[in-house]
Amino acid sequence: MSHHSLKIEKDLTHSYLYLYGKSWKEENHEQKIIQQCSIPGTIPFRLIQEEQEDIFQYNYSPYERMVDYFLDRKMNLSHILSLFESIRSALFYLEEFLLSSEVLGLDIEEIIYDAENAYFLFPLIPSE
Repeated sequence: MSHHSLKIEKDLTHSYLYLYGKSWKEENHEQKIIQQCSIPGTIPFRLIQEEQEDIFQYNYSPYERMVDYFLDRKMNLSHILSLFESIRSALFYLEEFLLSSEVLGLDIEEIIYDAENAYFLFPLIPSE
């Protein structure tokens, strides 16, 4: 279960997902990897530090949130298979970067859908 709050910001050119309520530890190896490496199957991440608060910003501009995309559409078998393949692939790459599977954001509100490639993307959320 996620212990953070989520905010979505969209305009004509950008779409961002913000996560609040997590903490950033500079000396944490896992968090350095998440911030500095581009891991396939995940959404680009940026740390924003404001007034005693760490905010995790994910840019998903070319894509759509899964909940928004499938709001008026039904998921069919190919979508479900793609979701599981996307999770499997993301977990494989996390292992390649020596990261725990627990950093993969699997909350339905956080999952992003790439309709052009029929593929799902996930935020990396630093563990406590």
